[in-house]
Amino acid sequence: MSDSLGEKLARKSRPSSQQVRLTLRFISVWSAAKISFLCGVGLGLVGGIALFVLWAVLDRLGVFTQLNSVLSGTTAGSGSVTSAIGFTQALGISFLVGILTTISATVVGTIAAALYNLGVRITGGATVGFSTQSRER
Repeated sequence: MSDSLGEKLARKSRPSSQQVRLTLRFISVWSAAKISFLCGVGLGLVGGIALFVLWAVLDRLGVFTQLNSVLSGTTAGSGSVTSAIGFTQALGISFLVGILTTISATVVGTIAAALYNLGVRITGGATVGFSTQSRER
């Protein structure tokens, strides 16, 4: 009746695992619109911050002054790059691009959810498998 450790381990039951298959058959269009709106706002904010950082780095490096000197040597006019497109104009353009990004992301997300819902009627939806493993101690 003396059992070795190997025999005890062999007799020990294996951990049971359960598998679950879930099918995504519907995406709420309103929820998709809200999520894509928030993603668009985030992208717009990131774009605005990126423009601010890019403008500050280029200004500190003196790129605009060098560009002004190059353009003043080639043209007869006395215009400068910074007077044509200043920091406030660049931020205004960034704000406009952020608004357009938000609107387009919302529209694309909403249309994608609606198209997915239409495609589910043909394909049956996307099936995802999950498995759990319970360990006995």
